[in-house]
Amino acid sequence: MGLSEVAIIGGGIAASVLALALKECGIASTIYEARPDGAVDEGTITLTPNSLRILDALGLYESIRGEGGNFEEVTLVNPQWQKLGQMKMGSVEFFGYEAIRLPRQVLRGIALRKAAKNGVKVHYEHRFSSIIENGEDGRARITFTNGTTASADFVAGADGFFSAVRKEIFPDAAPPEYMGHLNLSGRVERKELDIPEEELQCPCSSFGPDSFFAFMPTKDSTKVNYLSSFNFADLGKEGWKEMSVQPAEHKRLMEEHFCRDPWPQWLQTALRKLPDDEIRSWPYYVLPFLSTYISPTGKVALIGDAAHGQPLAAACGKRANLFLGQPPTGAQGANSAIEDARSLALVLSRSTSAENQLELLKRWDNHRRQRMEKVVSNTLKNTAMLKRTYGPWMQVAREWMMWGVFTYFMPEDSGLQWLYGYRWESVLED
Repeated sequence: MGLSEVAIIGGGIAASVLALALKECGIASTIYEARPDGAVDEGTITLTPNSLRILDALGLYESIRGEGGNFEEVTLVNPQWQKLGQMKMGSVEFFGYEAIRLPRQVLRGIALRKAAKNGVKVHYEHRFSSIIENGEDGRARITFTNGTTASADFVAGADGFFSAVRKEIFPDAAPPEYMGHLNLSGRVERKELDIPEEELQCPCSSFGPDSFFAFMPTKDSTKVNYLSSFNFADLGKEGWKEMSVQPAEHKRLMEEHFCRDPWPQWLQTALRKLPDDEIRSWPYYVLPFLSTYISPTGKVALIGDAAHGQPLAAACGKRANLFLGQPPTGAQGANSAIEDARSLALVLSRSTSAENQLELLKRWDNHRRQRMEKVVSNTLKNTAMLKRTYGPWMQVAREWMMWGVFTYFMPEDSGLQWLYGYRWESVLED
């Protein structure tokens, strides 16, 4: 006999996509979100073809495609904004879809509304406390900090980077690790960037001698998002909280790292004009790999950031509450969470008994961990460039090497068919 009900802990993107996918498979689910109704997810995400294919199949693509900036390639430039090459993040020709850069809250809101319309119940202000995986009736029994309880045949932990479910199931798992660099981001009026459109080449990114800067498109063509990274000492949890509410310090750091050579004068001028209170900051963290995403009984599985938080950024404080995002060198956090959710729904829909369910989950677990190890490895390889400081001659040599690679050796699909061409159905084909 298959599953009849799944409890989903967390109310973010992974949770809402899982609920929709389960509904499509004929399995009921309930979402339990720790935050109150109306809570806003800060920041922007880039959706790439591997997740857009899933969102399209679930009926979400047409609702989101006009809500952000659509693009196929990111142009890599040097700090003087001279083109070195281009890297595909989407392609109708090669992958079926363009990439979309949009606010995280937009996707979450659209997906949650569709889930609710399809009959999925969402309980807010239900913060996970504990779980008994095999209750008296053989179902998992969940307790929340507000004193309420719930039961289900299966539990999905989709409660984010600092997952309470992960801590309950794997109490000895290593905590998140600081990666050694800080991000500053926000939005700027396009008219403040005194550079022609064909020279800006947005979306674009640049690795300086000891820092990174990028511009990404938005739904509003009169504005562009910017994001930047540079080496920075760990301030600890309380220190990061304090920094998150110090806009003047954000502005000072922005000017210290980017309002100087070798960055172009037009960029320096625009950054000096930025309002202090519109610059967000967060430190990059990475979650060490877990040996498995499923509990020994096969009653609980972790998905999204709860399972494999890729190099993530976390800032605490009243301005951001808890803001999570991924470095621009990876941009696969939300996409991987969507892959997890859809592939898990497929596996659960094929379950016919407890033994069969555990066997299928082990296949899913092995499949997803192998893929995530490759995704995260690729991301860490790129972000490693942020940790190095290059002298003038080394910087020139690096730029020439990158230009050569992009000009003479880069395949038409940027060698990323394995990433953007992923088929979630393959979880049961291995």
